[in-house]
Amino acid sequence: LINESIRLTQESRRVLAQLLAIAEGRYTVGQGTQADVLKAQTQLAKMSDELLRMERERPMMEAELSKLTGRTRTPRRFAVQLPSLPEVAISYESLRELALQRRPQLLGLRTVIDRGSAAIELARKEYQPDFEIRAQYGQRESMLDGTRRPDMMSLTLAINVPLWGKSKIDPRIAEARAMRDQALAMVEAQEHEVSAKLQQQIAIAEQSRKSAQLYASAIVPQAELAFESTLSAYRVSRADLPMLLDSQMSVFTYRIGQATAIVNFNKALVEIDLLTGVAPI
Repeated sequence: LINESIRLTQESRRVLAQLLAIAEGRYTVGQGTQADVLKAQTQLAKMSDELLRMERERPMMEAELSKLTGRTRTPRRFAVQLPSLPEVAISYESLRELALQRRPQLLGLRTVIDRGSAAIELARKEYQPDFEIRAQYGQRESMLDGTRRPDMMSLTLAINVPLWGKSKIDPRIAEARAMRDQALAMVEAQEHEVSAKLQQQIAIAEQSRKSAQLYASAIVPQAELAFESTLSAYRVSRADLPMLLDSQMSVFTYRIGQATAIVNFNKALVEIDLLTGVAPI
């Protein structure tokens, strides 16, 4: 957007310079006023100052992009162009389902829920007594007179009764249940938040696309025709310079608005990609 704004500002400044030359020529031959010349010079200076401001912003944006792309050691110039305006069908229901299935935060919270449910089930099993069966076999050597002694075999049955259930097992179950319930509440909150953000970005995408199309089909062409008509009228002294300058600035403002709408549309698509893990293109 900043690159496109710089390009449009440079183009508008060239047009203003031409209008200033026309105003100076008319003033020289006595068909214009000094006020018209001063107003054109002021407008041209304002555009130059706006261009300087955007030129200051671009290096900061490029530095941020260099950091995000891992190129912090070598400053670079990002030769990017204004993105396109693709025709895409954005379905809220399908995108919401993808977001709820693939959102990493939701997947992590569901793992916490599963772990809490398993911990509760495991703790409940500790209420049941443990049975243990042990078998031992011992081979005995013969006596000194050679008499054989029978081998020994023992069988032991042990029962571990959890008499400490109320003091040890119940707190563990309560803790696991609390963690599971907390994760359930967080999942519900995350699902509502993702749904709301998805609705918001879809609305922004649709509105931005309609605005960009309206700028391209009607607003900008009509503004350009109005400027050409005003310029022709000014050449024959049927329009004044302030009207002509306002007409030119309207063209500039509408073109910036068109570029902003295109960028906002693509930014909304990227936000949807972030929410769902799938680009809706």
